[in-house]
Amino acid sequence: MSAGQYHGRSVFTPHPAVVREAQRIATSDGYVLGGALYHVPAQQTVDHAVLFSTGGGIKGEIYRYFAMYLAGAGVPTLVYDYRGIGWSRRGSLRGLRATFEDWSEYDCAAAASHLQRRFAGAQITCVAHSAGGMIALGAPTDGIFKQYVFIAPTTGFLGDFAMPWKPLLWIYNRHLMMWTARAIGYFPQGRFGIDEDLPYGVAVQRATRTTPDVEDSSEQWDLERLRKIKRNAKQARGPAMVLSASDDPWATEDAVKRFIFMAPQLAPIRRKLVPDELGVPKLAHMGFFRRRYCALLWPMALAFVVSSPLPAAVM
Repeated sequence: MSAGQYHGRSVFTPHPAVVREAQRIATSDGYVLGGALYHVPAQQTVDHAVLFSTGGGIKGEIYRYFAMYLAGAGVPTLVYDYRGIGWSRRGSLRGLRATFEDWSEYDCAAAASHLQRRFAGAQITCVAHSAGGMIALGAPTDGIFKQYVFIAPTTGFLGDFAMPWKPLLWIYNRHLMMWTARAIGYFPQGRFGIDEDLPYGVAVQRATRTTPDVEDSSEQWDLERLRKIKRNAKQARGPAMVLSASDDPWATEDAVKRFIFMAPQLAPIRRKLVPDELGVPKLAHMGFFRRRYCALLWPMALAFVVSSPLPAAVM
């Protein structure tokens, strides 16, 4: 099945048979998430499926073209939003005390189970961007994920970020984010043109983290749940493709190494993307998902996802 139509590095054109099917995903604590399943309804068998875990605070719709690309290549892809974000936002965020632990333990786990039920028997790969990798590794998914693709992974520790972002984000997080969240009950990040608004718990967790190990930055963290998340990450198994850009100020070499260290039983395959070598001006943190780089970059992830075929699941 063709993934789309390409003309050099021109904009990606989705396969005409790919549809977006809205999803409602119930979590074990009673929240209902929103998501979108990109797939080809006429496809009879499915060997592989992808759960896409977004970056923290980045709405799933941003990744829709990449999901369409995978779906057009015969890999149904479920993109979901964490509670309070994008399709999973229910009105005002005031009063929603969602935390990182909720995003991992409840939301990612529910989305993984939802996809597994839909495509029973298919090999499920988790593709995750930025902090979505940490969220996915920590989720209690009971072996649902057979392999991983991590794109620009980071643990979110500011000390790993490049200059001049390190001091700028320190001020942004420690002052603007923390005090605004405490004053109004959430952080209206979208008003600054930066991703989506953040629930109170996630905003304060991000704003108060000052050390590589989040256990040492314990404000707003439930340490018992956090330790379960860390244990889950240490127990994660399988091959993992790790893609990062040399000009990414957030997923720096130190950040990627720290991320990989979280999951010692994975078998990582590193690939550093250097813009000059690829003939592109810039990649940074979001460049992998730009439509104009579809023919250049997206086949790397697709080839890895379909590299280990299992018996097909009948839809």
